[in-house]
Amino acid sequence: MAAEIGDGWAPVLEKIELVSGVKGVFKVSLDGELVFDKGEVGRMPERGEISAEFAKRLGPRISWRRSHH
Repeated sequence: MAAEIGDGWAPVLEKIELVSGVKGVFKVSLDGELVFDKGEVGRMPERGEISAEFAKRLGPRISWRRSHH
Protein backbone atom coordinates (compact mmCIF):
# COMPACT_ATOMS: atom_id res chain seq x y z
CA MET A 1 0.00 0.00 0.00
CA ALA A 2 2.83 2.42 0.78
CA ALA A 3 4.23 1.81 -2.71
CA GLU A 4 0.83 2.50 -4.29
CA ILE A 5 0.61 5.82 -2.47
CA GLY A 6 4.26 6.70 -3.05
CA ASP A 7 4.05 5.92 -6.76
CA GLY A 8 1.15 8.34 -7.13
CA TRP A 9 2.01 11.23 -4.83
CA ALA A 10 5.67 10.97 -3.73
CA PRO A 11 6.59 14.48 -4.95
CA VAL A 12 3.99 16.08 -2.66
CA LEU A 13 4.38 13.84 0.40
CA GLU A 14 6.82 14.67 3.15
CA LYS A 15 6.83 11.09 4.44
CA ILE A 16 4.98 7.79 4.43
CA GLU A 17 5.05 6.07 7.78
CA LEU A 18 3.86 2.57 8.62
CA VAL A 19 3.20 2.04 12.31
CA SER A 20 2.64 -1.42 13.75
CA GLY A 21 -0.44 -1.79 15.92
CA VAL A 22 -1.96 -4.47 18.06
CA LYS A 23 -5.08 -6.59 17.64
CA GLY A 24 -5.30 -6.01 13.89
CA VAL A 25 -5.42 -2.21 14.02
CA PHE A 26 -5.16 -0.68 10.54
CA LYS A 27 -5.55 3.07 10.13
CA VAL A 28 -4.47 5.43 7.36
CA SER A 29 -4.15 9.17 7.97
CA LEU A 30 -3.21 12.06 5.71
CA ASP A 31 -2.09 15.35 7.28
CA GLY A 32 -3.50 14.20 10.61
CA GLU A 33 -6.93 13.42 9.13
CA LEU A 34 -8.14 9.83 9.35
CA VAL A 35 -8.68 8.45 5.85
CA PHE A 36 -9.43 4.81 6.69
CA ASP A 37 -9.96 2.88 9.92
CA LYS A 38 -10.43 -0.89 9.77
CA GLY A 39 -12.01 -0.74 13.24
CA GLU A 40 -14.76 1.59 12.01
CA VAL A 41 -15.63 -0.29 8.83
CA GLY A 42 -14.80 -3.82 9.98
CA ARG A 43 -12.64 -4.77 6.99
CA MET A 44 -9.36 -4.07 5.23
CA PRO A 45 -9.47 -1.52 2.41
CA GLU A 46 -10.29 -2.74 -1.05
CA ARG A 47 -7.70 -2.37 -3.81
CA GLY A 48 -7.51 1.29 -4.86
CA GLU A 49 -9.72 2.52 -2.01
CA ILE A 50 -6.93 4.36 -0.19
CA SER A 51 -5.59 5.80 -3.45
CA ALA A 52 -9.06 7.14 -4.23
CA GLU A 53 -9.15 8.90 -0.86
CA PHE A 54 -5.69 10.38 -1.46
CA ALA A 55 -6.80 11.57 -4.91
CA LYS A 56 -9.80 13.37 -3.36
CA ARG A 57 -7.46 15.26 -1.03
CA LEU A 58 -4.29 15.67 -3.12
CA GLY A 59 -5.59 15.62 -6.67
CA PRO A 60 -4.88 13.05 -9.36
CA ARG A 61 -1.79 10.87 -9.37
CA ILE A 62 1.36 12.65 -10.50
CA SER A 63 3.37 11.23 -13.40
CA TRP A 64 6.77 11.90 -11.91
CA ARG A 65 8.80 8.84 -12.89
CA ARG A 66 10.76 8.94 -16.10
CA SER A 67 10.21 6.11 -18.53
CA HIS A 68 13.24 3.93 -19.20
CA HIS A 69 13.28 3.24 -22.95
